[in-house]
Amino acid sequence: MNLHKFTNLIRSRKNLAVGLGLTLVIFAGAARLPGISQKHKSLHAQTSQIMTNNSQPIKPITIETTDKNGNPKTNLAISPDFQILALGSPDNTIQIRDTSTNKLIKTLSGHQGLVNLVQWSTDGKTLASASRDKTIKLWNVSTGQQIATISGYSGKAADLAWVWSRDSKTIAMLLSSRFANANLDNTIKLWDGKTGKLIKTLTGNKSKISTMSWNPHAQALAVWSQDGKIQLWNTNTGNLLQTLAEPGNSSYRVSWSHDGKAIALSPVSSSNTIKIWDATTGKLLQTLDHKFTSSVMSLTGFEWSPDSKKIASTSVTGTFIWDVSTGKKLQEFPGLYVASAVWSPDGKSIAMGGQEQNIKIWDVTTGKLLKTLYGHDSSVSNFDWSEDGKILFSVGMDSTIKIWDVATGKLLQTLFGHSGGIFSVSWNPKTNTLVTWGREIPIQISSINLWKIDLNNLVG
Repeated sequence: MNLHKFTNLIRSRKNLAVGLGLTLVIFAGAARLPGISQKHKSLHAQTSQIMTNNSQPIKPITIETTDKNGNPKTNLAISPDFQILALGSPDNTIQIRDTSTNKLIKTLSGHQGLVNLVQWSTDGKTLASASRDKTIKLWNVSTGQQIATISGYSGKAADLAWVWSRDSKTIAMLLSSRFANANLDNTIKLWDGKTGKLIKTLTGNKSKISTMSWNPHAQALAVWSQDGKIQLWNTNTGNLLQTLAEPGNSSYRVSWSHDGKAIALSPVSSSNTIKIWDATTGKLLQTLDHKFTSSVMSLTGFEWSPDSKKIASTSVTGTFIWDVSTGKKLQEFPGLYVASAVWSPDGKSIAMGGQEQNIKIWDVTTGKLLKTLYGHDSSVSNFDWSEDGKILFSVGMDSTIKIWDVATGKLLQTLFGHSGGIFSVSWNPKTNTLVTWGREIPIQISSINLWKIDLNNLVG
């Protein structure tokens, strides 16, 4: 498999989950949704289980994110805590269901046409829906009441790009057809997520907009255009801060710092540098130059440290740790075709994995190798840590999810729930839910598994 395509797929999945929300189909155990196929695509479904001390198996909830042709299913969305499903129904309503039991919690009525796109706010309290009746509605899910109706939508899911701010107060929206009886002008409209009031209109983009991403504090918005440029906007003032572009590049890896003060980007093709920009002024702060002598050694990705003071970048030769304030390289950890390097919650260590089929945990300050974890039978693709940093979750192209005791290096559990490679894993400590995203057979189908896990009750 081409490494760049492999790594880009991993990172694009995570970005989609965080920035744009997930549009999903659920079919788990006895849960039956009307009109949805009941055939489970995973070859391991019947043996997939996590055992508690009393030997009771807990099977995952399985969610399809695409149809058999690989097209995303947009009339469904799962809440950020993965507890509630919003489903566009054939009767023009939206069903709100419990993901574990499939119990109908509430029905949202008001659209006069089929609902073809839904998305949760980041806090899971508000739902945005788009319908063939050419309207967009904002809903208070708790009360079931409409907050606002926005007109001018063409009624096609492909015509709409929108994304909620991290604080759920604002939704940035772009309609790539006619909006409010005005001709297409590539403008972005910012709406109040609680009242539906139009706050601001961002104008000045010269090319069709494809993607948007808020910074963590909802003070800036990054906007991708099809001409290969990224615009950085101050959403408080409505001012365009900077247009970020690299000559000859049309796609980038982009990541906001956790404190929201900076944004880092690197071209996907022939990548040798990471540029860091100030999110308030648009000023270029640093250029992290890897000084690769061959295109084969280009970057495969990067990730901010929890305190936003460092960046870990990955390549076919290993992982590099950089000081953001000085632009200096602090550490270099060797590895073969590294697909992912993920910081521990305290930022003191980093888990790294790739084609070597093992996981290495490094001390970021001393550069010491702390642990090497063996158990995957193919490339390791992604990680996540428990909130206290004591447990590590890993996934790979061997279709397995593994749970590790970091202190001892002991493999606590192996889970089987996908029939193809797994690209992403995420742990939600508030709901004790492990979320894995992977491929199924046939390979065009993507799916998510939700696992309810008691970390204090694992069987090694």
